[in-house]
Amino acid sequence: MGFFRNHQVKRDLWVFAFVSLIASVCGFVHSISAGVLILVVSSVLTGIHFLSTYKRYIDIANISKDIDSVLHNNRDILFESYSEGELSVLRNELQKMTIRLKETAEALGKEKIFLQNSIADISHQLRTPLTSLNLVLSVLTSEELDTQHREELYRELHVLISRIDWLVETLLKISKIDAGTVQFRAEYIPASQLIARAITPLEIAFDIRQQTISVDVENVVFEVDQGWTSEAIGNILKNCMEHTPNGGTITIRASETPFFKELRISDSGNGIPEQDLPHLFERFYKGSNASDGSVGIGLSLCYSIIVAQCGIVTAENTTSGASFIIRFPKKNAEHDKIVI
Repeated sequence: MGFFRNHQVKRDLWVFAFVSLIASVCGFVHSISAGVLILVVSSVLTGIHFLSTYKRYIDIANISKDIDSVLHNNRDILFESYSEGELSVLRNELQKMTIRLKETAEALGKEKIFLQNSIADISHQLRTPLTSLNLVLSVLTSEELDTQHREELYRELHVLISRIDWLVETLLKISKIDAGTVQFRAEYIPASQLIARAITPLEIAFDIRQQTISVDVENVVFEVDQGWTSEAIGNILKNCMEHTPNGGTITIRASETPFFKELRISDSGNGIPEQDLPHLFERFYKGSNASDGSVGIGLSLCYSIIVAQCGIVTAENTTSGASFIIRFPKKNAEHDKIVI
């Protein structure tokens, strides 16, 4: 029996037996009745002790089985079935451990899903510059291309390759946004500079569609992370481009009030279906007029980037198409506090 193989139990058994023997011998020396009484009392006390020890042994064995079941995801521990006693502290600690194990398992499950989403993000974000890159390469194969135009295309090719490299390096970090581990480096960036960086990888696609970009940003300066924010703006521009007819116009306006700075991007398309507006920034949501190749994460990624920098991004329909509004609250330059 496992109980009697326990080292502590063996030691207690020998100690009780030795003490009972000595006490009984001393009792018999005094008188037979005293010796019998001491022997009986010693036997009863020894039995009570070992019954109590055996009960604790069984309790610990049951807890061990419960823990093993939890570790193998078979079931939860029903701590309500345990009574109060010496093991109550241990049971409380085990309950805390069980909760932590469950929370860790849930966190790992979410991290796995988030990793899958991040891989989809990378695929989606690389599609735009790769499309432009293929277009440049196809033009470069033309024998009728003059030297000056060819050099310009080579420069454009270099820009696109650099952009792809930046995307790969940056998008690998996007999975950390939701976890709050990304450190956004806020800088004072002119709106014109943010927009120029966002438009660059899309210029060829705009030219092919003969779409016009109208920019009016005055002297507005944003305090944001340039790389991440340009990425967000680029996602919106791509969405507007895909839903604007050939020859259409995309308008970009920047303004500011005493409370916030705003960037408004509008297209001349058919607008956003009303049933899609509440879900537009949800991850993997594909609207009713989405293209076949749409993954539904570009605007979701844009939302995460803007919100992580204390901004907001919304969408609405206008009389001439759809508008996306990005707002960042003004900050007190002296105390770096948000003004509301």
